Formats: sequence, structure tokens, C-alpha cells
Amino acid sequence: MFLNTIQQNATKLADKVAIEFIAKNETIRLTYAQLEHNIQQTMAFLLAQGVEPGDRVALQLPKGLPFI
Repeated sequence: MFLNTIQQNATKLADKVAIEFIAKNETIRLTYAQLEHNIQQTMAFLLAQGVEPGDRVALQLPKGLPFI
């Protein structure tokens, strides 16, 4: 369901800001289209690693825009 919502927003609001990340006096903005692209890349990587829909994956990542 969450992924469908992101896909719908990426279609309707492609150029709108989805995430705004502020770190070290720098503001980085990610549009819905960029967010959708990043999700698709991550999904492709996980599938290539043998992760299947329904599998649980645990990640320990630093705080930062690339890991949202």
C-alpha cells in the first residue's frame, strides 16, 4: 500500500518536494519523481540479492538523505 501511494504521488506530483533534509546548514530537497526513482533502484538491488516480496530485511544505516 505504501509503495502504491508513493507511485501515485510520483505520477501526480512529480516535481513537488517529497522530502526536505537539513544537515550542516545545507538543505537538500528530493522530489516525488526522484524518490520513486530511488525506491525502484533499491527494489531492483534487493531483488537481485534474492530478496523476495514478503521477506523481512533489517538495515542499520546512518542518518542521511540517501538512506531514507
